[in-house]
Amino acid sequence: MIHNLKQHSGFIRNVGTMLSGVFVARVVSFLAAPIIARLFSPEDFGTAATFAMLIFLAGPLSTMMYENAMILESDDQKAICIGLLACTILVGFLCFFTLMMITYDILFFKVRVLEDLGNWKYVLIWGVLLFGTAKILHSWNVRTKQFKSIAGADIGQTLSMVSFRICAGIVHGSSVTGLVFGYLIGIAAKIIIIIKNVNKTLLHSVMNIEKKNYFHIAKEYKEFPLYMTPLRLVKVLSDNLPIMLLAFMYSPEIVGYFAITNRLVRVPADIAQKSVGQTYFQKASEIFNSGKAIKSSLIKTTFGLAVLGMPIFLLVVFFGKVIFTTLLGTNWETAGHYVQILSPWFFTLLLKAPAASVMTIVRKQNVLFFVNLIFLTLKSFVFAAAYLFDFTAEDTLLWYMFFSAFEETFIIFTGLIFSKNKPVRP
Repeated sequence: MIHNLKQHSGFIRNVGTMLSGVFVARVVSFLAAPIIARLFSPEDFGTAATFAMLIFLAGPLSTMMYENAMILESDDQKAICIGLLACTILVGFLCFFTLMMITYDILFFKVRVLEDLGNWKYVLIWGVLLFGTAKILHSWNVRTKQFKSIAGADIGQTLSMVSFRICAGIVHGSSVTGLVFGYLIGIAAKIIIIIKNVNKTLLHSVMNIEKKNYFHIAKEYKEFPLYMTPLRLVKVLSDNLPIMLLAFMYSPEIVGYFAITNRLVRVPADIAQKSVGQTYFQKASEIFNSGKAIKSSLIKTTFGLAVLGMPIFLLVVFFGKVIFTTLLGTNWETAGHYVQILSPWFFTLLLKAPAASVMTIVRKQNVLFFVNLIFLTLKSFVFAAAYLFDFTAEDTLLWYMFFSAFEETFIIFTGLIFSKNKPVRP
């Protein structure tokens, strides 16, 4: 009983540490948004957003998601070997990516997305390198419970990015350079902060890894490249689907309204994902590896998120338009209306983080992948129907919200079902 209480109190402390870091980072980003929005033009924002989106799309492929297996593995030596595998894949991907960019320049056909980026497409490789490195180091710190380091890194990343963008905007005015370099500098700051807190014995352990285990471990955790990587790709596509298709169907103004709504109101869900979700992943992995089911911890964590998120949900539902108009100005009143439409989706998104972690822990990434793929297809049909039958932007977002909220709810209940599983011992 005492041991369980200590475990629970430790989990609460870890959540608190992660929550404080993510909360401060999101608050800084939230407060800086009105300032940055007034310093940079929508066109420059669009180019920078495309740059970041392509890095997000490349992110899962750059490591094949093996960094998540480091958290799940109970043996330290095997976990280090998994980390080395992720680093090797990252280097290989960067070489392939560079070759593809060289090949692209000599081809006759061009891709509009890359052409819109201009010369910034050549900077993508550095963004992927930084992004992949940050993911690997982050996962190692989650495994070793360096939650203070992670919290500090989140704050440092946001402060560096926001500070650079504001300074660049004041000094040089609106430019893609200020936005893109602010983004890259933020990731670099995160890497520096995390790597300073990596265990000093790690290098010695790396040098003594048994190379014969390398490929064996890659095969042992093959579900990460086979299912987790496509799952993450589908998730990134799903998250960016509205922006891509709204730009095709409606005016840039509509896209801007959705983009600012999505960015600001997803703050609670991001906090849950990067604090509660990751600390819960570590705790639930320990419970599962000890031979116990994790249903009870999943229910408690999800219920706790619902209690915390309900006041925010109600506030947005009833006062979203007033809040956005006050925060961003009268030009953004329509964005406040959009946030009221999308609020049920944002609430279910907040609750999903622990259930998604459970699906990884019990090795059911394949189920999660097919669920996401099915709902991505359904949401694509929503936009196709909206285009064919000339829906208004509000009607399109309403149907998109319905299927998105249903998807998150379905994942929550699926995670609850599989949380009854226990590990199969060889």
